[in-house]
Amino acid sequence: MFLCYNFYVVPKILALKYWPLMLLTVLIVAIVGMSRYAENRKASATADTQPCSPQFSVSPNDADKSAKNTSNPNNSPSWVETFTWPEGVTAWALLFTLLVIAWQSTETRAAAQASKASIRLQEATMQQWVDAESLGCYIQTPPAGKRDFPFTVNLRFEAVNNTSYPFDIQKIVTKIGMWPYEWEVFVVETNVTLASQEKSRSKRYAFYVPTQSITEEQFRQGTVLTINGEVTFKNCLGRTQTGYFGGIYRCGQIDSKQEGIFQYLEALGIVPERTNEKENPQNPN
Repeated sequence: MFLCYNFYVVPKILALKYWPLMLLTVLIVAIVGMSRYAENRKASATADTQPCSPQFSVSPNDADKSAKNTSNPNNSPSWVETFTWPEGVTAWALLFTLLVIAWQSTETRAAAQASKASIRLQEATMQQWVDAESLGCYIQTPPAGKRDFPFTVNLRFEAVNNTSYPFDIQKIVTKIGMWPYEWEVFVVETNVTLASQEKSRSKRYAFYVPTQSITEEQFRQGTVLTINGEVTFKNCLGRTQTGYFGGIYRCGQIDSKQEGIFQYLEALGIVPERTNEKENPQNPN
């Protein structure tokens, strides 16, 4: 069974790999055959258009010799002359050159496909992303001598590189929402490299968002807010990439202090549909 499988699979693999070479061989044979056929037709047409030559009587012995020469197997067909020596040197050289070119193109295509697969595998192992962690929040102190300063809560984040290679952060956009279709948008443009070492401090980049969407009463009692953010960075391959963060966060004051809690709320998943079913009791009879 294994031999039968190899007998079926191996020719299929070779055909898929070297089909240009086989196609070229078929085309060359077809072209040579058609060219010889055209030459024979042309020679026959030329002979038919020539004036009739005088008739000579042929003796029976000469007729027998002519028939023998015609049926002689040593008289090869006309198309064989294309590949005989020395007339067929040019044809063989052309055929060999075309076959070599076809073989080289097949091998080059296979090498290019293998190279692309290797590049994709390397890019997959070097894939990168950025994580944004919430650190806490605090009430911003009004500047000295400034009145009617709006109530502002600073939400603290850190962008973290948890991959095996460094990358450069270029831009951070954070959107804060308390009400539908109303957003505060904050943009931070920078150019900082985050290292890849696990315990290195340089793998983290701290930033904060001074939101005014939260009222003082909401902050005292605790509230939730929606955050949508994106981090634009240049990965280790030199390509610009965008990572996203956000969700629903809990924010509120702790023990009447300036600082407060700022925590990401884990999603519970898709809410399933709830239905009620009642089965009829079976008939005891």
